[in-house]
Amino acid sequence: MVERVHLRSRANELAEKGVGGDPDILLDLKRLADWLAVSPRTLEHWRARKIGPKWHRLSAIAVRYRRADVLSWLQERASA
Repeated sequence: MVERVHLRSRANELAEKGVGGDPDILLDLKRLADWLAVSPRTLEHWRARKIGPKWHRLSAIAVRYRRADVLSWLQERASA
């Protein structure tokens, strides 16, 4: 729960950092974790609880996040 509150307060700032790239680019766990300043484990936790950004499974071990989906998710957090 702490991550959601903390992220909400930084959502606009984080969204601005992600603007300007290809909206269809797929981000891996490490890259998205770096962008959001959270651990990859936090992203895994959000996926399991269905509270994080939309994700796509490419294989049994590969998960990716589309930049446009992450930006949309951040905007939802900022307006909540």
